[in-house]
Amino acid sequence: MDYKAKLLESTKKKISKVYVKSLDTEFNIKPLSAKQLNDYMQAVEKGIGNVQATISLLALCIVDDDGDRVFKTKEDVEMLEEIDLSVLLVLTDACQRVSGLAEDIQEDLRKN
Repeated sequence: MDYKAKLLESTKKKISKVYVKSLDTEFNIKPLSAKQLNDYMQAVEKGIGNVQATISLLALCIVDDDGDRVFKTKEDVEMLEEIDLSVLLVLTDACQRVSGLAEDIQEDLRKN
């Protein structure tokens, strides 16, 4: 078995879909890589702010049909700060779930 090829194949992460009822829209959600997860967790631990950490998470996980990030530029990411809180919560939950964040970690992040 070619383990290296299998590991490289895993970098082509599976895209999940999440439906946001209030927008009547389905979004593509891609799990975080190990590095992205580490950066995200460090940002939360450093206390950059729940909103900013959440916005960063969404910017990393929301992708188009080809798996490319939708929110790439600083201006794109700043636009996420203006979305409705209920939409933000649905998308954040989906990003955390598909990225494998355990429920206790999710709860800790909500408390910070």
